[in-house]
Amino acid sequence: MNLKLAENLSLPLDAVTQTFAVLGIRGSGKTNTSVAFVEELDKAGLHVVVFDPVGVWWGLRAAADGRGPGRAIAILGGDHGDVPLEASSGELVADLVVDERPSLVIDMSHFTEGEQRRFVTAFAERLYLRKASRREPLHLVLDEADEFSPQRVMSEQARMVGAIQRLVRRGRARGIGVSLISQRPASISKDVLTQVESLIVLRMVGHHDIKAIDAWVEHHSAQQEAATLVASLPTLATGSGWFWSPGWLGCLKQVHFRARETFDSSATPKVGESVRAPKQLAAVDLAALAKRMTAAIEKARNEDPVELRKQIRALERQVAQAPVPKESVQVREVPALQPDDLKRLEASVGVLSAALVDAKQLVRAVDGVAGGLEAALRVVASAKRALPKGAAPGVALPVMPKILVRGQASGGSPSNGIHSLLAGERRMLVVLVQAHPVRRTRAQLATLAGFTASGGTFQNYFGKLRRLGLVEERGDGVAPTDLGLAAVGEVSPAPQSSAEIVAMWKQRLLRGEAKMLDVLVESYPGWMSRDDLGEAAGFTASGGTFQNYLGTLRRNGLVQIEDGDVRASPTLFVEGA
Repeated sequence: MNLKLAENLSLPLDAVTQTFAVLGIRGSGKTNTSVAFVEELDKAGLHVVVFDPVGVWWGLRAAADGRGPGRAIAILGGDHGDVPLEASSGELVADLVVDERPSLVIDMSHFTEGEQRRFVTAFAERLYLRKASRREPLHLVLDEADEFSPQRVMSEQARMVGAIQRLVRRGRARGIGVSLISQRPASISKDVLTQVESLIVLRMVGHHDIKAIDAWVEHHSAQQEAATLVASLPTLATGSGWFWSPGWLGCLKQVHFRARETFDSSATPKVGESVRAPKQLAAVDLAALAKRMTAAIEKARNEDPVELRKQIRALERQVAQAPVPKESVQVREVPALQPDDLKRLEASVGVLSAALVDAKQLVRAVDGVAGGLEAALRVVASAKRALPKGAAPGVALPVMPKILVRGQASGGSPSNGIHSLLAGERRMLVVLVQAHPVRRTRAQLATLAGFTASGGTFQNYFGKLRRLGLVEERGDGVAPTDLGLAAVGEVSPAPQSSAEIVAMWKQRLLRGEAKMLDVLVESYPGWMSRDDLGEAAGFTASGGTFQNYLGTLRRNGLVQIEDGDVRASPTLFVEGA
């Protein structure tokens, strides 16, 4: 089965996932050709959704003569909608399109410009995200495409234009095809228009619009192939045009497109002629559709700022009309400190001050002992390194000092050779002992111990561990020395499974970094583009937050980056650890 658009033009069914531009001035047959394409897609049982910002596509539901049914395509919103449409329901409608797969006309003719932008942005972003895992073919038709992807982009339109551009450029990989319909190709973003694979162009007279066709030709084919086409555009008869698909079908031909089979609801009324309405519309199954859209309307009303402001004003009127209670003043006596109380308070302050002085003196004394112990440990380490391999049993090694966290009960005193490490210093040493014999980079050590590698605290702690001979650093990373291994003793075992390894890292990463790691682990061993990773994790790939988070994952050896694509590091998985 093919999609027949003219006597000499039939398209294969995989047109559903291709991209098209249907261009022509008003009255050239542009809308008729687009409707015929949608009719063919629906007759073939293919999934199609139409964005209708003007409210002229409802005629699909009736036969051309208005006396019988047309295509069973549901209509959301507008004057002829089966169910109403809320501007805030873009994500919900996208979910409906992916989950239920109904063919729809989305009539946005009642929306303001800002409401339309809000709906289209949410719908396009959500559709692209959801179709990553649900890749059944879908064709999206954008009538008045210059409204959704203009050449001159205002700041408030940038997000919408980016979402539409992503659908046109990358949607095919997710089963999404797109048709752009416009009477002003010069007003469509060139970054979007030049990306479509096939061109359907009818009568065109504007100089700038014809130049836009030239831009498409230059992007897709040799200039000389377009000479005949461009020269004929101003004189083409209504309904006649060119079909050009240089890459997909390798086809360039002039055709007369077939007439639509459904009611022409976009026809311009003629003077003295009464507007007739169709007597019958095709029936559609509205059960699931109505249920979802009713929920969307209720949610929108509950969250709509206009509706909330109305409720606030109503509450303010109620408060203003309510009687004001008489104020009553109560006097309470609060007892003040008596002279004896002040004396006791002053005595307590004196005791605390003396205790503080004693504590400072104790700290200085401990620091002095610690310095001596560090020197003793260096002597012990030197003695051990100097001991010949396989020394005779009669050679006595120095007693290995125990290392305790400051504040932990020791059972001894500094004079017995016990040295006190800060909790953070011991945490760093334990991280290295758990990984032994695998070495950690400084970045990995800092992250797993809860520090920033460039921070002063980490640098001080790491320097101290090196001075004590507890760790060593080489070009391939940091590891505990024999002295460090003996000093720490038994530690909890290192993670044994991939899930445990990932969980260990997520405990030490920021929430956004952990989310990005989850996305990459889930898609492993596949690669992801930065845009797809950012979108799946809830960030903009060009934003500073995304760049910082990705940098953290890279420094810790948790991701691989090649040619701009990203995937989880094999070291996170047991078979690659």
